[in-house]
Amino acid sequence: MVLKSRAEGVRRRALLRAAGALALPGIAAPAVADGMASPASTDEFSEVARWSIPGYDDRWGAIWRYARTLHDVTVVDEYAYCAFWEAGTWILDVSDPTSPEFVGRAGHYSLEELEELTADVSRQRARLEAPGNAHYAHAEGGRLAVGAEGWDDPYTDARGPGGIRLYDVSDPSDPEEVSAIPPPRAENEARPGTWVTAHNFELRDDRLYSSWYQGGVKVHDVSDPSNPELLAWWRDPSVARFWTAQVAAGGTFVASSYDRGETEGRLYVFPDRPGRQPDPPSLVDRPPTRTPTSTPENGTTPGPTTTPNPTPPAEEPFEPLGSVAVEGAAEAVVGPDGETVYVAATDGFVVVDVSDPTNPTVLAERRGLLADHPDGPLEAVLDVAVDGDRLLVPAPARRGSPKGLLLYDVSDPADPRRVDGFHEFPSRIHNADLADGYAFLTANELPDQPMAVVEVPSDGEATPTATSGGTTTTGRTGTPPAGDGTNSGDGRSVPGFGALAALAGLGVGAYRYLRDGTG
Repeated sequence: MVLKSRAEGVRRRALLRAAGALALPGIAAPAVADGMASPASTDEFSEVARWSIPGYDDRWGAIWRYARTLHDVTVVDEYAYCAFWEAGTWILDVSDPTSPEFVGRAGHYSLEELEELTADVSRQRARLEAPGNAHYAHAEGGRLAVGAEGWDDPYTDARGPGGIRLYDVSDPSDPEEVSAIPPPRAENEARPGTWVTAHNFELRDDRLYSSWYQGGVKVHDVSDPSNPELLAWWRDPSVARFWTAQVAAGGTFVASSYDRGETEGRLYVFPDRPGRQPDPPSLVDRPPTRTPTSTPENGTTPGPTTTPNPTPPAEEPFEPLGSVAVEGAAEAVVGPDGETVYVAATDGFVVVDVSDPTNPTVLAERRGLLADHPDGPLEAVLDVAVDGDRLLVPAPARRGSPKGLLLYDVSDPADPRRVDGFHEFPSRIHNADLADGYAFLTANELPDQPMAVVEVPSDGEATPTATSGGTTTTGRTGTPPAGDGTNSGDGRSVPGFGALAALAGLGVGAYRYLRDGTG
C-alpha cells in the first residue's frame, strides 16, 4: 500500500501530544449513539477516520440497516473493499488512511430497489438468500470476487445458497460483473441443513481459492474471469465446515474448518494443483427442489443453468496433505513467510507451522485473552489479521465481552507477545484487516455502520503474555515448556516470574487508569 509511514504517524502523535491536542486536526470526533463514548486516542492506538455509506450519501440512511451492514473489509494495495451486504461492495481509496474516499460500487441492487425492500417487510426475509448480499470481497490484478452468504428459506420464492460473482475492476470506479460461480447444491440447503454457501476466499495469480462450509474447498482458474474453470474440489460434509482458503508456500494452500456442531475445528493443507477427489461424499441424494432461474428478478447476470456440482478434470487424486486439530477454529490467515498460519480460535488464536504440509504443527496458543479484564475474557474471536510481524486480534464478532483490539508481536511466531494495552472500541468487530500500521474495522453496532480506521502501535514494547490473564502454550510441538507452564524463553521459566509479570501488569494498568481512565 502507498500509505503514510509508521514513523510519520509516531511523529504526528508526538506533536499533537506536545501541543495538548485531543483530536487530529481537521477530523472531528465522530458522534456515537446509545451513550457510548467517543473513540479515545491513546499513546498506543489512535482512531483516525470513519467512513459510512450514509455519510457519503444521506439518501442511504433511510435504507433498512440490515441491508447495509458492513460485514467485512479487505485492503489490497491502496483500496479497501467493503462488503456492505445488500448495499453491495464499496471500493474506497485508502492511500491516505486518515481520509478514505469513495471510488466505485459493485452491487446488484440499486438504491431504489433497496428502498422498496425497506418498505416491504415480507421481502426482508430474502436477505440471506441469492442473489443475496455482499458478504466477503477480495481483489487482485483488475479482478474482484464478491461472495454471498446465504441459505434457503422455505417461506420465500428466492433460491439459496449464495455463490461468488466476478467483476472486472480494471477501472475501479466502474466495476463490471463478468461471471458468477454457483454454489454446490445439497438436498437441504436451509440453515438447519447442509451449509453449502460461499464463505471466505482469496484471489492469487489467476486462481480463486474458495471455501463453501460443508460444500468443501474449491480452486478455480480465473485467468479469464468471464469463464472460470474448476480445477479442484474437496469436501467431507460430516467432518469439515470450511471457513476460508488461503495460499501458502511450497505449492500449497490452507483451509480452516469451523468448529461447529458435528464438524471439527481443524486446519487443512492442500496441494495447489488440479485434481479430483477420489469417491467424494455426495451432497445431493436427490435433485434440489428448486433450480436457479435463468433471469433473476433484479435483472443481474443470469444465474447458472448448468449442473451446480460439476466434476473437476480427471487429474491425479486431490486430497489433503495433512491437518491439525484447532479447537474453536474460524478464520485463518497466512503470514508473510507463507509457512506460518494464524487461526482465530473463538477464545483466542493458534499459530500453526505448515512448512511440512504433511505434518502441520501447533507452534503456540493464546487463549482466554483478557481473562483479568473486568468484563473479560475476550469472546467470539472469529477473525485475525497479519501484517509483517504484527498480528491484530479484533473482538467480539457477536455481542458480549469487552470490545476492541489486541495487537501481538509475532516476529517469533512460536512466542507471540502482546504489544501495549487493549484498545477499547464502541462496537463489536466482526471482521478487520491490517495494512501498513492501520487497522480497518467493521463497526456494525454504530448507527451508520461505518468502516473505522485505527492507527496501531508502530514500535510499542512487547510484553510477556502472562500479564493478559489468559492461558498460553508455546513450543514447536505445542507442548508447554518446562518451568511455570505459562510461557517460555527470555527467563520466563524462572520460578516466580509469572507473579512478578502479573504485578507489573497491574502497575501498568493502574497507571493507564489514572492517566486516561482505561483499564
